[in-house]
Amino acid sequence: MEQTKMNPFILNGSYIRSINFHNTPYFRVEEYESQFAFYRDHFEPVSEEDLDEFFETKRWNKKKPGLIINFYNGYRNNFDTMYPILEKYDFIGWFFLATEFLSIPANQQKKYASDHTLLLGTNEYEDARFALSWDEVRELSKRHVIASHTKTHSELIESSTDEDMVREIIGSKFEIEEQIQSEISAFVWLGGKEFAGNPYAASYLHQAGYRYLFSNLKIEKINK
Repeated sequence: MEQTKMNPFILNGSYIRSINFHNTPYFRVEEYESQFAFYRDHFEPVSEEDLDEFFETKRWNKKKPGLIINFYNGYRNNFDTMYPILEKYDFIGWFFLATEFLSIPANQQKKYASDHTLLLGTNEYEDARFALSWDEVRELSKRHVIASHTKTHSELIESSTDEDMVREIIGSKFEIEEQIQSEISAFVWLGGKEFAGNPYAASYLHQAGYRYLFSNLKIEKINK
């Protein structure tokens, strides 16, 4: 999925694309290996620093187009299956976490996922832990990008309350930062709205200090 609206001709043919993953079960590992071999041949990894430079200069300075590889919700198999592949092919993963899912005891995660539209799709773990652990997130954060996908995987709409906004937008950011001891810069709505899609909620993005909003169609820089 291409997520930037910037005209590639204005940018001298340079651009960034994005692809989204959710559950990544191990039985598909050969398929993922094939995909990443293709990505390695045709794309460059994108770090937060690369994205900052791109928005500042309007130029992409690597030899091949950039590819942001997103992992949504905080599934354990993103670590077990995809983390080794990311390392093997030298790509940077962007992990958007629904933070409460990670803090639920393992024996409650399956029900929590069902109640919060977090599709598991597999029973591959006998110990019933389907979410990333915070130790795994800390390991990922050493090289990859950690970001927020709300606290409870809830959609923020015009009727959402101030309490909802604080919990999902601000609370999720502070929770991640406390766990990894590092600032995070990006947020993604549930539902993929653009920044202008919910001006009331957008004010909380400013308050939290996010720099980027990922939507279904583009990545937006949040200007202060």
